Amino acid sequence: MIFFVAVVAQFLPEGHSVLGTTLLLGAVDAVIAAGRLLHCAGCCAPGCTARRSAPRAGG
Repeated sequence: MIFFVAVVAQFLPEGHSVLGTTLLLGAVDAVIAAGRLLHCAGCCAPGCTARRSAPRAGG
C-alpha cells in the first residue's frame, strides 16, 4: 500500500484532482491485476483448452 501511494504520486498530472486521479489509477491497476489472475486461474482449470494433456503411458 505504501509503495503504491509513493509510486502513483509521480504520475499525477498538475492541475488535476489528486484523489480522483489516484482512485482512477488504482482502479486501472485493480482491473489489470484481476484480469491477470482470472487468466491464470482459467489456464490452470481442468479441461482448459490452452493446456495440453500429457500422453498416457502404455497406450
